[in-house]
Amino acid sequence: MKDEGRCLPRLVVAGHRCVTCLRCVLHCTADALSVDGDTVAVDRGRCVSCGTCIPICRTDALSLIR
Repeated sequence: MKDEGRCLPRLVVAGHRCVTCLRCVLHCTADALSVDGDTVAVDRGRCVSCGTCIPICRTDALSLIR
């Protein structure tokens, strides 16, 4: 995804840390997160890289990377 010619950061899930508590899924205003087995999946087409899900995660399983 591009924002004024720059690449947006990408949300990644550390599967080994995710406990699928659903806090991030329920908090995501873009509806970009869903449960996929034992972890959370990111719909890259919906995620706007806002990062509001990151502080919601109690296990630090979410991060934005460039």
